[in-house]
Amino acid sequence: FIFVINKSFVYAINIKIIIKEADALSDRIAIMKQGQLKCCGSPFFLKSSIGSHYKLSIEKKTDFNLDELIKLMNKSIRRNSYQFETNVAAELIFSIRNEAIDRLSELLADLDANKKNVGIESFGISTSDMEEVFLK
Repeated sequence: FIFVINKSFVYAINIKIIIKEADALSDRIAIMKQGQLKCCGSPFFLKSSIGSHYKLSIEKKTDFNLDELIKLMNKSIRRNSYQFETNVAAELIFSIRNEAIDRLSELLADLDANKKNVGIESFGISTSDMEEVFLK
């Protein structure tokens, strides 16, 4: 794995640790596989063009109601535009496809307005990360 910091090339063997550093420090990232250049660009460009989704993280209260959350999400975005990822302890994560970006602000406003009814402590949204780009 090679990334560039101030026009210097850095070669790294431990990919998982270096991916976040490359994202934060590099102007451009080039990913090679078997000696062939697969993609090249700024971290933002790679994440937006190769990354496929946003992650919606929800911190649940004890009175959390999953059915109400699903109704709320179906009202804001199409059912095939999101997918359940994990439900561990007090955190729930959904993947939301890039095609639903035009409805994302409506979903976030609905979540904020209905936090108490659904049993949401807090929520946040994030974009694809460089690890996802590298694995694709």
